[in-house]
Amino acid sequence: MGEIHFDRKLAPGGEKSIIPVCNAYKPTTQNEFYSEIERALSNGVKFVLCLIDVHFTDKSKVIPLIEFCKKNNIEIINFDYVQIVATGRKTPDEIKKHLPEDTTTIIKETLSIFSSPETHECLRSISPDALIFAGEIAGCCVKASAMGFGEESMYYCWHGEEFGAVQYGYPIYTQKDLIFDDGYPEKDYQNLDHPLIYKFKSIAENKTYA
Repeated sequence: MGEIHFDRKLAPGGEKSIIPVCNAYKPTTQNEFYSEIERALSNGVKFVLCLIDVHFTDKSKVIPLIEFCKKNNIEIINFDYVQIVATGRKTPDEIKKHLPEDTTTIIKETLSIFSSPETHECLRSISPDALIFAGEIAGCCVKASAMGFGEESMYYCWHGEEFGAVQYGYPIYTQKDLIFDDGYPEKDYQNLDHPLIYKFKSIAENKTYA
C-alpha cells in the first residue's frame, strides 16, 4: 500500500477529469428511496448505478436495486479494488448473474472510483445527472468515492489524497441498507454528509422490484 496515488490529471479540474453538467433536481430524502428515484426520472434526471466492492453488502437489497435499474434503463458500472482482486475475491456470482451482460467492470487502483480513467470515460459517454451508490465500506471506498478525503482519514496512508463524486459536482442517491458499514472506528455512514449526498430515510421491500 502507498505506492499508487490518485492521478492528479483525473482530480477535479485536471486535464483528464470529467466535468459534468447535472440536472439541478433535488429529491425529498424523507420519502422512500425508489419512489424518489422514479420521481427524479420523470423529471428528466439520468442516473448511473455505481456498485462499489459489493462483497458483503446486503444482497437482498443490492439485487432488487440492480433489477430496478435494468427495468428503468439505468446504466450500471461495477467496481472492484485491485488489492481485493489480488486476493482472489471479486464481485459475488450471486450478484453478477443479475447484471446485464454488457455491464462494465472497472478495477480501481486506489479507493476512489474516480482514480480510474475508465470511470471518467464511462461517465462522459453516459452523461448522467446523478449517481446511485451501493457498496462498501462506508468510511473507506464509499467515502473516498463519494466525498474524497485527505490526511484526516485513517486510510490516507494507503494512497494519499482521494477525490469523490461531490467534488466533481455529482449528486449521490443512496440509503443505509445499500451501504455496508463495519462501524470502525464509528458509524461512518452517518459521516457521509454533504449537500449533494441524498441519504433516504427508507427503502421499499424487495418484492416490489425483484
